[in-house]
Amino acid sequence: MVEVVWEYIVRDQARGQFELAFGPGGAWSKLFAKSPGFRGTTLMRDLKNTRRYLVIELWNDETRRVGSIAEQQAEYTELQNVFDE
Repeated sequence: MVEVVWEYIVRDQARGQFELAFGPGGAWSKLFAKSPGFRGTTLMRDLKNTRRYLVIELWNDETRRVGSIAEQQAEYTELQNVFDE
């Protein structure tokens, strides 16, 4: 199994939108929901710095992850860039 960890520092006014997009059933997990080898995501928020989040993707293997990203590159990049500061 492969776990990919993303760290985001989110603007205060965007935290609710971020949690909806990257939380359970959000746009991030829906993007890959039908991809072979995708096992889901976990969203974690730092208790000391409430602007800091970790998004953890679970995949069966790196080959399937890379293939799924390639198939959905535009949507993947767009969603990643929405919350960049």
